[in-house]
Amino acid sequence: LIKFGPQKSVNFTGAVAENVDAVKKSLDDVVANLTIPDYSAAYSVFSDFVIANNINCSSPPSDTLILLNTTSASATWANIKHLFIFNNWEPTGLNLSACVNLISLGFINGPGLTADQRTQISTLAKTYKKLQTLVVTDWGDSTIAAEAFSGTGEGADSGSLVRVIIHKATIIQRNAFRFCCNLTTVFFPDVFRIQGEGAANGAFSYCTSLTKVSFPSAEILEIDPFSHCPSLVTASFPIAKSIGKWAFCDGTSLKVVIYPATANVDSSAFDRCLSTLQILNP
Repeated sequence: LIKFGPQKSVNFTGAVAENVDAVKKSLDDVVANLTIPDYSAAYSVFSDFVIANNINCSSPPSDTLILLNTTSASATWANIKHLFIFNNWEPTGLNLSACVNLISLGFINGPGLTADQRTQISTLAKTYKKLQTLVVTDWGDSTIAAEAFSGTGEGADSGSLVRVIIHKATIIQRNAFRFCCNLTTVFFPDVFRIQGEGAANGAFSYCTSLTKVSFPSAEILEIDPFSHCPSLVTASFPIAKSIGKWAFCDGTSLKVVIYPATANVDSSAFDRCLSTLQILNP
């Protein structure tokens, strides 16, 4: 590492190993906990899975890539499982449709997704059914479209997503995540409205593994947004103004819901929820 100077004969193997381990641990945190470390200064390749600043890798040495300010990519990354793109979100040659084995995908600190990228991400979750973790700091549109990530039933027919963080989307349309039976964690800090249209066609209907939801900016919950979510335990909507029909219908594990005392709550919003349900008014 150090070719000249008084330390040229020092063995830095241990220090390098520690740096590699630190990078790997940070990556594990991204995948497991949805934390987003700052890799902007990581311009050295500390291990074979980090593709640093402006490097084009047509044949990645590992199944995990972190791209920093990268201007060119490969259209043939069929074996990539974890891909995180920082700053430049559309390097020349990037084709998400070819990344059919993606498990984790992150777009961090960039200009916003294009319509084509949003479509490709939906296809990864609905058609190839391997994408589990999605982190996007700018959705690129105000709306997460109807049926964007939905499955058609349970088991093999379920949507694949497990953990989702999406910023800068203000509306989630009906059925957007319906039958995402693997979904456990969601965070949408900017969502204003969660849509639905009855008959269990809410945005998160039948998300049977969903345990906790937090929507700090949501004001309107329409019909059925979280109906048939039997694992949901806590739900927070601290500035909600209206909660529609059957909003949490059949929430048999629901224990705590947070919303303002001034919110307009339909009488059926908590149908068939447990009698021990606590309503907290911030």
